[in-house]
Amino acid sequence: MKFLHILTFIILVSFVFLSPTYAHVSGQPPFFKIDGKYSSLYPVPSTSLSDFNLPQDLAAENYLINQKLTFEIDTQYLQVPKEIISKTNFLWDFGDGQKGSGLKQAHTYKTQGSYVLTIDAKYDEIVGSQLIQSVLINILPNNNYQLPKPVIKINNRQSKDSLIDVLYLPFGTNLEFDASQSEASSSKIVSYTWDFGDSSSTNQPRAAHLYSKDMPQQQVFPVLRLKDSNGFIADTYVQITNDNQKNNNPSQAATDQPKKASNRTFLIIPIALLIMAIVGIILRIRKKKSSH
Repeated sequence: MKFLHILTFIILVSFVFLSPTYAHVSGQPPFFKIDGKYSSLYPVPSTSLSDFNLPQDLAAENYLINQKLTFEIDTQYLQVPKEIISKTNFLWDFGDGQKGSGLKQAHTYKTQGSYVLTIDAKYDEIVGSQLIQSVLINILPNNNYQLPKPVIKINNRQSKDSLIDVLYLPFGTNLEFDASQSEASSSKIVSYTWDFGDSSSTNQPRAAHLYSKDMPQQQVFPVLRLKDSNGFIADTYVQITNDNQKNNNPSQAATDQPKKASNRTFLIIPIALLIMAIVGIILRIRKKKSSH
């Protein structure tokens, strides 16, 4: 039975914990609550930079300094067997130096700013732990505080909706990226971070960037992060498709991002099905042996 428990946990990892930073994937219900409200998927789905820390979720609302908050993993939506949950230690890091464990926690942030709360799962039969949740939480000094709002313009063009409004621009020529029209917060913007979507970046509010016309991917997803002097961050992104690849199907690019976000699910499911098949074979062999 110990062996079967370990295999069951591997299946759990395949479905829920396999992705390094995205346990809550597109199309699945959220399982994390703050003050009774479920967090939502973070509006920026991916980054090409390994050191660009994108959270998985965004808190349903903003909170205040010294406000006591309650946090909970809703196990009915975690899609994990109860016997596995009972043997799993959930390790919390609130992003302000404080830590906790379990399925529920209460915490109070003493300082304003943006925090990324993370939760790791450690099963008692497996060495190491796996990140299953990361959520951005904004702790405001007062209800009137305005968070920064990033605005991306490329060649003086702006996407109206990052998800469906694709910008068709020519690869092989310098593109002018401009974040200078971003809306300032109640505090001064102190840093701009660009991820151009091809593993290159800059920290300038304005920058020229060239995508090779021979690069394998003909669609990129640049990301812009703003940070103000009080430690608040805000992210946004756009979709760029090589203008030479537009052809006669401009709507195709609009569907690529949702497919990209769900690719992990399609890769994980066959692995899990294979493992479950192996478990079934083992159980049948054991049953035959016990009958003899």
